[in-house]
Amino acid sequence: RFVDQLFGECRAGSPRNALETVRGRAMRAAAPVAEYEWIYRRVAEWPDARLAGAVAQELLTHLLAARRNGDALRIAKDRLQADAAFRPAGCEQTLRLAELAIAGGDRPLARRLLEDFESRFPGDPGIARARRLTAERSRH
Repeated sequence: RFVDQLFGECRAGSPRNALETVRGRAMRAAAPVAEYEWIYRRVAEWPDARLAGAVAQELLTHLLAARRNGDALRIAKDRLQADAAFRPAGCEQTLRLAELAIAGGDRPLARRLLEDFESRFPGDPGIARARRLTAERSRH
């Protein structure tokens, strides 16, 4: 029923409302990260990718905080493959995932994460770090 509710909210043109519903449920859960993972698996295949992208961004935040780096990389890669327009939430999340991808030898993922960094975050101090990561990715 919960997933049906989310689908209905999205079909009614309210993916933001659906995301708030997801957040509320996850925060009330005994294990919020597991709840986000469960929800993500259910919405990841929907034709409208907006909710899946938003849930993935939330999930990535929690996975990175829990140092579940492999799971975070898997979610980022999965989302980018399913939706070319997906981007992690914010500068720091993008850079952290790119660092992890480089460290794990996944240069294509790092490239995808960094390819439009400067246009997404114009003037951000993280640009220098993104440039270093891009150079480092090229060396490996």
